[in-house]
Amino acid sequence: MFYTHVGKQLTLWVSIVRALITSLFFIWSLTVSAHELRWGFASADGQPYVEVREHQLLGGFIYELGRVASQRLGYKADFVETPNKRIEEFMHRGRIHVICNNNPQWMKNPERFHWSEALYSEECGFHAIRPPSPLSSGQAFQGHLATC
Repeated sequence: MFYTHVGKQLTLWVSIVRALITSLFFIWSLTVSAHELRWGFASADGQPYVEVREHQLLGGFIYELGRVASQRLGYKADFVETPNKRIEEFMHRGRIHVICNNNPQWMKNPERFHWSEALYSEECGFHAIRPPSPLSSGQAFQGHLATC
């Protein structure tokens, strides 16, 4: 069981790195003179995406992905804290070259950027204490939940 789980994770990781590297070749053509590939990250994303201390990215999925992909392309990875409202500005000005935890629907001008296939998906939900909690049935949330 453990081997199967690890094998699936490894296969997923390899697929993600391949998809990202393919997409980064486009960016590579724009940054040929650069010695580093600058990755944007939002500290608000939290784990498992980012582990941040004192505005420095120290770990998490985005850190590992950026480190591996940059290395395979022959660049040093540099991580730049990027507020969500400044992503387009930072990319346009060249302050960052790549950002992972983003979606074309969240951008004002998504057509200005190259988008890879989705690298991962997530599910949102809530958990409540089993009866006798008034939240157990989910009725208390009806009409008050936003979708993820």
